[in-house]
Amino acid sequence: MEAEVAVNQLSKELVMKEKDLAVASKKADEVLLEVTMKAQAAEKVKMQVQKVKDKAQAIVDDIAIDKAAAEEKLEAARPALEEAEAALQVRIKDILNMHVVNCFL
Repeated sequence: MEAEVAVNQLSKELVMKEKDLAVASKKADEVLLEVTMKAQAAEKVKMQVQKVKDKAQAIVDDIAIDKAAAEEKLEAARPALEEAEAALQVRIKDILNMHVVNCFL
């Protein structure tokens, strides 16, 4: 008889534990669903950020190419600039010399 009471008590406890387990399982499924949705949203944002990053990198690369081309053109023009500056200095000296000469005339 005592065993029958113990078995009945354990059966009742088992039913209660099964109910608790079902509730916990449902909550776990809800949490898993929420985590999955958030992970998918985060992945979508990550992909969008990567696209923006790739576009920005392409712009930076284009700028670097343009900068290198501009620097190359600048270096190619430097001798002509230096020659023009030297010619200007000569002309200034000539003008000053002519002014001095004219003052004495």
